[in-house]
Amino acid sequence: MKDNNSLNINHTTNMSLEEAASLMEEAAERMSGDDAEHLFEMGERYENISGDTHDFVKAFECYMKSANMGYSDAETKVGFYYIKGRGAVQKNDEEAMRWLQLAADKGNTKAMAFIGDVYNPSTTGFDTSYGKNWNKAFEYYSKAAELGGYNGMMQLALAYKHGGNGVEKDIEKAIMYYEKVAEMDCRLSKLACRYLAEIYEQIGLKRKSDALYEKAAKLGDEKSLSIISERNKNQATEVTQVQTLTSGENKITAAEKDAFMMGIEDFEFDANHNIILKGSVYEGAMECGDDIDIILWNGSRIRSKVKSIHEHGFSVDYAMKGEKVHLNIGSVKKEIIGEVAVVHPDKGLFDKKFTCALHVNSVHEGGKNEPIYNLYTPIFKFIFPDGKECMDCRCRGTMTLGQGRTSINPGEDAVVSVELKDAAFLHPDMKIEIVEKPDENAAVIAHGKIN
Repeated sequence: MKDNNSLNINHTTNMSLEEAASLMEEAAERMSGDDAEHLFEMGERYENISGDTHDFVKAFECYMKSANMGYSDAETKVGFYYIKGRGAVQKNDEEAMRWLQLAADKGNTKAMAFIGDVYNPSTTGFDTSYGKNWNKAFEYYSKAAELGGYNGMMQLALAYKHGGNGVEKDIEKAIMYYEKVAEMDCRLSKLACRYLAEIYEQIGLKRKSDALYEKAAKLGDEKSLSIISERNKNQATEVTQVQTLTSGENKITAAEKDAFMMGIEDFEFDANHNIILKGSVYEGAMECGDDIDIILWNGSRIRSKVKSIHEHGFSVDYAMKGEKVHLNIGSVKKEIIGEVAVVHPDKGLFDKKFTCALHVNSVHEGGKNEPIYNLYTPIFKFIFPDGKECMDCRCRGTMTLGQGRTSINPGEDAVVSVELKDAAFLHPDMKIEIVEKPDENAAVIAHGKIN
């Protein structure tokens, strides 16, 4: 928090060195002698007086006074001066690392990243007697990133983007770190936006790429602005002002939503038991948060809301004609609200009929000492691979025994056909349990797996 003692010097002003120094001396006189933060600010202003005008000697004096008071940002600056041999300061690797480590031990992420740069074999301008060691560099970058340091995050993103030096290439991790920096209000945000745009462009996500180039340009990234201008130079209107592209805002019309049609080619459950529909958009478009109707095998519908959309493994805000996407629609049943976007599946996801390999439990297995007869109508429970039940799927069904059988005895296995009273969301990875009563403590008469 700045007070009235803070300096009011514009770094881009054309005032002379003498004028700027006079103002700083006046401000210094108003400062308390033990104010480490203000001394640090004084050092920054001596470092950037006017344009290309600097006074590194006085800057270092302020930084050193502040550092001796334990101010970690100043300790980092002192370490940097010793590494670079800036101004009248002689290069001293041992002193540099001592000050940087002092700051790093206090949680200063810039100091951690600087130490990482010292050890990083790919970083130029930081040659020291400590040598290069990528493992140590990665360790310090990781510590900085864990504490929210954007310098460390950018270095980790770069490492995961290209791989090597013992780091396995991982584009998703690179995107994660770039996205974090892109959302920060820091000097590297514009670069993070451009690097993200380049990644999305390479994997074919043009909408996200365009939006990020626009954001980077608005933040002042000249290369992104050049890319945008180049793309638009043949258009009738000339790019005169960068405007932010928001997530799908004003890009999808009501008519496109009304025409939305998507073929469901496959589906699965995620770790939280949400349903993920996989398929191609035939017509129209839709956004996250839209309501959709899933057309069942018998022509009836189940309403659900789109929680998220993924394309090529990456989150997007909307899906349009011709795109292959994954829709997260949450749990099986949702309240009917809002507008309808129709989904036409290629095959039934919810079904009443299925076959399963069934084992009738004996008394020793917790079952009953009775056979199961043809046309038996128990309650079917559907179990996820992690052992949790899909509560929305539980319902009664009628079993038909094949191969002319009239019964299955306890301890025996058989393939049976089932027709449920209500359609259930069926998946080959799900297991089934059969009980006679809806009571949670009811004995499991038989168990099996959907074929």
